[in-house]
Amino acid sequence: DQMNEGERLQEIFGKFTEYVGENPFTHQFNKDIHESQQAVFQPAKQLVISVDFNLNPFGVIFSHVYRDASGMHFHTFDEAEIENGSMNKMIQLINERYKNNLHNCIITGDAMGKSRSLMTNDASSYFEQLRRGLNLRESQIQVTSNPTHENSRSDCNYVLFQSKKSNSPIEVLINPRTATGLCRDLKSVQCDAFGKILKRNRNILNQRADLLDCWRYIVNAVLKKWIIENQKLNK
Repeated sequence: DQMNEGERLQEIFGKFTEYVGENPFTHQFNKDIHESQQAVFQPAKQLVISVDFNLNPFGVIFSHVYRDASGMHFHTFDEAEIENGSMNKMIQLINERYKNNLHNCIITGDAMGKSRSLMTNDASSYFEQLRRGLNLRESQIQVTSNPTHENSRSDCNYVLFQSKKSNSPIEVLINPRTATGLCRDLKSVQCDAFGKILKRNRNILNQRADLLDCWRYIVNAVLKKWIIENQKLNK
């Protein structure tokens, strides 16, 4: 009853539907270019984990961000939503999927998670709880201040636009089979006239944006330096 027609067709009846909106946050996203099953986990590459700490659910995505002779690559190949905002479940899930690949991973995400938790008996921050639970070094937590939605939208669409060029300096891929929620968010999440993400009703899937938030935190924390460098080269 809380879903619109498109959501009912996809979530209840299993029929894939396109979300069409008037002002998409990532208006440069093109599923024919950016959705690819070539985005897969590669054990030899650094794992980038990005988390968003909404009360329900916590969101997390798993990516590789690396540079080689052909340029930059930003591949997202896995995701999860942790119901009821359980940090223990988040730690358990990450360990179950990637325990043997955490030695050099980096974790980024919602800077609000650096505040001391008021939702548990543990007075440490969410990121500190993650660090301890995953047995990581402090240097592996790389969190910057959250960007404004307006600036984040500009950076995200810059990265997507650059990746569509024939001689693209960056490759941006999301696996549509294993990161379906992120693909949905990139196509469906809307913003207002000022670039602020619409999140008025969390019962509507395209107003949650949890996985999109995880993705744009990577753009801000990991790709911002590349964006500045590339913009200077093009001047």
